[in-house]
Amino acid sequence: MTAMLARLFRSSYAYVVINTAVSLLAFGRNLLFMNSLGLAEVGQIALMQTIVMLVGFAQGGLISGAFILWAGGDRDLNRRMADVLFAGKAVLGIVLALGLAVLGPGVLMPTVAPETLTIGLAAGLATLASTWMNNVLVADQKLRQSNLVNVVAVLVSLGLALLTLGSGDLQLALLSIAVQPLLVALGGAVLEPQARPRAARPEGAALRRMLAVGVMPFLGSLSLLLIYQIERWSIAGVMGPEALGRYYIVILYMTFFLLVPTALMNVHFPRARRALAAGDTDGFRRTIRRHMVELAVYAGLALLVKLVLLSLVLDSFLPNFSGTEPLVYLAFLTGLGMLAQAPGTLVLYAVEDTRPVLIAGLVSLGSFCALLGAVWLAGFTLTAVLVARILSAALGAVYLLWQRHVALTRLDRKERAL
Repeated sequence: MTAMLARLFRSSYAYVVINTAVSLLAFGRNLLFMNSLGLAEVGQIALMQTIVMLVGFAQGGLISGAFILWAGGDRDLNRRMADVLFAGKAVLGIVLALGLAVLGPGVLMPTVAPETLTIGLAAGLATLASTWMNNVLVADQKLRQSNLVNVVAVLVSLGLALLTLGSGDLQLALLSIAVQPLLVALGGAVLEPQARPRAARPEGAALRRMLAVGVMPFLGSLSLLLIYQIERWSIAGVMGPEALGRYYIVILYMTFFLLVPTALMNVHFPRARRALAAGDTDGFRRTIRRHMVELAVYAGLALLVKLVLLSLVLDSFLPNFSGTEPLVYLAFLTGLGMLAQAPGTLVLYAVEDTRPVLIAGLVSLGSFCALLGAVWLAGFTLTAVLVARILSAALGAVYLLWQRHVALTRLDRKERAL
């Protein structure tokens, strides 16, 4: 029993638990704003988060590529990639500052408040930096350090957010969101000297390699974002805002369901990548097998929790969503389809073959649009939309698992040839 508990609380398992808890605390901060601020101020919060997301698109796959390559352990390449990313963020910061200075912070008024635009742009830059620094800690398997900076950052953010309960201060709310990625970026820089900025000219070869590896998964993630947008705007346009509000339970469930698979990917991918880079194919195969086992265990536990607690949670804490159990069951199947894509993604990232990740995203997007068109003709319902999501996610998973098999077969042949 003691050995089992020690295994359970090793850094990798603690990382999954703490990473999930940090996400839940950040979600709780948003619920707090819904109680402490007026609807107009909550709308500004949503606009700020949209601005942060739009700034994030500027990375164009550089951070994705750097994460995959950094896990290989090539210190010289890692240092050069850090130089590229620092230069890129500096240029982006200058462009945003000049644009803000020329156009003025009130350029988008009355829709976007000046403080929302200014703090949102700064938070966008901080989020890019924090994503990079946290990726470096994860790629280096410094999971305890990653836990430390993320917990400190979210607690400070939540502490500032609590101050809005008495004041209803929008600027304080915006700053409480912006401070979280800023602290993660600073903490990561302290804990990982190799990723710190330095006065060095960025290298074109490193930039090209980062883009070659990172653009495909970046575009694949954009395909998923497009699915979300098409899904939600279609529901709102055809069935109205009330139906979209009812569908929010699906959005909420999917957000929480995917937290653990994402954390498990962060735990196992760097290990698989580093083992493969070192020529340790046995270690690589042990890692990918363990990843699949843990995903299967998680899926079983998630199903059990849902069967036991779903109706109780809805009736006790979310009475407005009582009766939506069938939608959540279908959302679970959608989540399984997305979870099934993870083993393929991990292997393809490890072998630096990221094109199939983009193709899988396009397969899911194309099939969802086709199925949604059929739903429009046959009768538009929330259940039908979710069935379209399930099938499109399953098709993406089938393609990625096939490509996983192809990659592993190619690796076997290469190993036998040596």
